Amino acid sequence: MDTQSTQPNKNKNKNHMNKTLRKTLTILNCLLLMLGNTGGPCLSRLYFNHGGHRNWLLSFLETAGFPILLIPLIISYYYRRSSNPSTRAYFTTPHIYISCAIVGLLTGLDDFLYAYVALLTVGSVILGLHRNSDRPANVTKGKYIMGFILTLGTAALYGLVLPLIELTYMKAKQVVTYTLVMEMQVIMGFFATPFCFVGMLINHDFSGNPRGSKAV
Repeated sequence: MDTQSTQPNKNKNKNHMNKTLRKTLTILNCLLLMLGNTGGPCLSRLYFNHGGHRNWLLSFLETAGFPILLIPLIISYYYRRSSNPSTRAYFTTPHIYISCAIVGLLTGLDDFLYAYVALLTVGSVILGLHRNSDRPANVTKGKYIMGFILTLGTAALYGLVLPLIELTYMKAKQVVTYTLVMEMQVIMGFFATPFCFVGMLINHDFSGNPRGSKAV
């Protein structure tokens, strides 16, 4: 009788822990995304304003931190394994893997276009209002206009990436869990980062005289 009465309490506490863990990891992920989305553009602008010119390097750094996502994945795996020893190590199917690989390559291209712009979106808006106060002194008007056009292209490409991710969720044919979302983000970062790394090699960013090293 006592065993039967304590079992529901254990299940209740376990479910509460599951909800708490999910909420904690979700909040942590949101905070990291907020930090990256707000701090990234500021650091990019600072980098280019102080003479930085290696677009592929900056593109590489956009997704180079994806291995950090392995930490919550490992935590999630060991937590699931503690309650179910026969749990799956991963939930990604071949279809999801291929889809995320394609999205990852598009993300790498989007990172490069974003880095090539070298100006914040707000600068493009000011250009649209026929004001030049946001244009750095060493950037010609032609390059600045090209940056504005590339900003629109970058936004359009990123606008394509997001629906593709949602489409992947819909075609997953399984419950979209926190673990699955993290696995997809790791795969996308795994393909986006080498894409930019190859660009760095082609651009000779590891040599003393990379292409495009002249001032704009």
